[in-house]
Amino acid sequence: MTIIFVSLREFLPQVQHAVHKCPIISMINALREAAIEFCKETKVWKQSDILIATVAGTAAYEIVPPEKTDVSSIVMVKHDGQKLNPLSADMMDRQASASGTPRYFTFEEPLTLNFAPTPDTSAVDIISVKVALQPVYNATEVPAFLLARYKGAIVAKAKSILMMIPDKAWTDYQLAAANNAQFKQEMYAIKISVEKGGTTKSLRVKHRKFI
Repeated sequence: MTIIFVSLREFLPQVQHAVHKCPIISMINALREAAIEFCKETKVWKQSDILIATVAGTAAYEIVPPEKTDVSSIVMVKHDGQKLNPLSADMMDRQASASGTPRYFTFEEPLTLNFAPTPDTSAVDIISVKVALQPVYNATEVPAFLLARYKGAIVAKAKSILMMIPDKAWTDYQLAAANNAQFKQEMYAIKISVEKGGTTKSLRVKHRKFI
């Protein structure tokens, strides 16, 4: 399916009334932070069609996420229909000298998957990767489905972040705590739903500019 992106400004009407006199740039920054945390914690935004062509003798491969997205976690890695098992860095080191068909992987920054045993075939072999995505650190746009389905949670977190800023006209620690509690309640409910199978399908990225 194609995913539409919308500007973070489309969330503003739900935030402005609660933080009177707050600069728009501060609200945008808070909304971005809230959207990133929401996606990272719930894993509601997934992509399953990232393919890696292995090369004999090479164990490490870069993951290239869609434009304006970042990878928050690895959900699943498969080779020839079989799931690869994640290993700790220490356990991976013990496999470093082995070569053959990959059975294990580790994920490390910056966006690198390491496989063990190290691929040894000279023919092109494909490993498929399913990842959980989040907006990039400087995002000005987010997927439209976040606005349509999860606006309440993201707006609540953004208001909490802003109300926690000290010595402002909109500072309100009590309301900040209440909004953060709402965010956590909604976020955990969605997280449970995702873990039970309420996930998104493969995505192609299309951007829609805010007017």
